[in-house]
This record gives sequence, C-alpha cells and structure tokens, in this order.
Amino acid sequence: MFLEKEEMKFTILYTLAMYSTPISMEDLAAILVWEKGILEYFDLQIMLAELIEDNFIEQKFHISETMYSLTNAGAETNDLFKDRVPKSIRDRIDDAVGSMKYETLVSPSSTVCEIVPINENQYMARLNIIDNKTPLIDFSIYIGERNEAERIVEKFKANPEKVYQKIVDIVFNGN
Repeated sequence: MFLEKEEMKFTILYTLAMYSTPISMEDLAAILVWEKGILEYFDLQIMLAELIEDNFIEQKFHISETMYSLTNAGAETNDLFKDRVPKSIRDRIDDAVGSMKYETLVSPSSTVCEIVPINENQYMARLNIIDNKTPLIDFSIYIGERNEAERIVEKFKANPEKVYQKIVDIVFNGN
C-alpha cells in the first residue's frame, strides 16, 4: 500500500500510541516493516528522524538500547489525525502490537537473538537473555555484512547458555 509522507508519519505516531510504552527500533520495524509490510525500512527511519526533530517523538536510552515514545505534542497530533491512517492499516497495527505485547506477558523469560542494522550494509548481532523480566545480558557485536551477522545470530540461537556462561566466566573469573 502506498502512503503519502504525512500518512507515514501519522502511522508511526499511531503505532507508538497503541504500543503505549517506549519501543525499540527493532520492535517498531517488526510491526511496521517486517511483519505487516506497511512501510519500507528506510522510509521508517527517515520519518522517525523527522518526527524526532519536530518534537513529536522522543528518544530514550534503556539497557544500551534506544527506545522511542510519543511526546505530548505527538500524542495530541495522533488524537487529531489518527483517522488519516487507513482503517485497514490501523487494524494491522493493532493486531501486531497486541501479539507482541501478549508474547511479552506470556514469556517473562526469553532469549532474543537478532540482527541489528547500524547503517546501510552494516550490521550487529545481538543476544539478549531475560529471566523473569530481568535482563541478564544484552550483548551486541559489530559484524559488518548481513550474512555474517546472520551466521553469528544462528550461533547465538543454538548456544545462548554457553555464550552467557562464557561471558560471565570471563568477566568474573578472568577465564
């Protein structure tokens, strides 16, 4: 579906309002780009930067990750213009946000292994281990090329406990 520039911005504001808590770029992209195909990744980044510059969205840093949330101006703008986002898109966003929040509530302990885009054609591999809603480790390593980042993420997925144990051993025991 083709959206005009303003509709893209309203779509991002609507998503942040529906998510209601600060959200990472990864989760925002999962909702709008990868899962529902509403926006292109680079359009998302451009519109997000403009919304931040215009003070509709604010950046917060939490556990070495940038999180995004609405400012008061962003919330007011969403209230006024959310109907500019087509209903079919609002429904898809509602579904994606609901599924994402349900998974978080159902699984308070999880391992997240993912590829994090840094710049065009530059990537990091990330391992995040959460136990009972408490982050145990958030480990990211710059890899460079996407195929190499995919390879490292697969290793993280296959052995998260080993990676965690090795890091803990090095940090606390020097081994």
